[in-house]
Amino acid sequence: MRGMCTGVSGDKVRHDVTDAMLLYHGTKESSLAGILVDGIRPRSPDSEGNHAGTVPELKSREGMVYLSSSGSVQYAEMAAGSGRYLILEIDSNRLKESDMLPDEDTIVHEALYLERVAPGPDYLNRYKEMLPRVDQFEHQERWKELLEGGGTVAHHGIIPPGAITRYALIEPSLAPRFLEIHSTLAFLASARKGMRHRFLALPAYIFDGNVEPLFQGNDLEQIGPRLNELRAEWLCAFQITRR
Repeated sequence: MRGMCTGVSGDKVRHDVTDAMLLYHGTKESSLAGILVDGIRPRSPDSEGNHAGTVPELKSREGMVYLSSSGSVQYAEMAAGSGRYLILEIDSNRLKESDMLPDEDTIVHEALYLERVAPGPDYLNRYKEMLPRVDQFEHQERWKELLEGGGTVAHHGIIPPGAITRYALIEPSLAPRFLEIHSTLAFLASARKGMRHRFLALPAYIFDGNVEPLFQGNDLEQIGPRLNELRAEWLCAFQITRR
C-alpha cells in the first residue's frame, strides 16, 4: 500500500530524541494541522470520550491530555472513525514535570490489585465506585512509576507544539494487523528486555522499524525483516522540525 503519504507533511529533518522519554497520543488525521499550530488540547468538558460506549465512568477528565508509552494506536482508532489514524510522538522532557499526572485508571487498578480484589463483577463495581473519587494531583510524584506499570499518563493542560517530535499516519484497514503485531512484539520485548519494554515495542516499530534484535537467535528470526518490509508499505512517518 504505497503512495499513501498525502496531505500535511513535516520536514524530514531528523530530530534528536535519543535521551528523551517519549510518549504518544493517538487521534484523527483531520486534527493534525491544528495540532501543529496550537498543540494538543484537552477534550472539551461536554465530550463523552473514547470509552463512552463501554465504560462511561472512564470519561477523560477536564483539562487533561492523555498520553501512552505504547504507541496509542487503539486510542487513534477510537477517535479516527473511518479516517487515517494519527500517532503523535511527544518528548516529555519538553513538558513541565509538575503538569504530569498518573492516569486515574492506573491508580484505581493498582489500589484494587493491592487489595487483592479478584477480576469479576465485584472488581468492576469497585472500580466504577472508586474512579470518580481519585485525586490525580495527590499522586503527582508517582507519575513515572505508574506510567511504567500501566503504560498511560495524563498531562494537565495543552501539549505545546514544540514538544511534538514526530508523527505517523496509519491506514485504518491495517489496524487488525497492527494489533496482532503489537502482541507479538510486546511478548518478545518483555521476554528479552523485561516487562516495562512491552509498552515500547510498537512505537519503536512505527517510528524506527528496528525490530530484528527482538527476533535474533530464536525460531522467529525470519519475522523481523518481514515486519520491516510491511512497515515500509504501511506507514508514513514524518519528522517535524522545531522552531
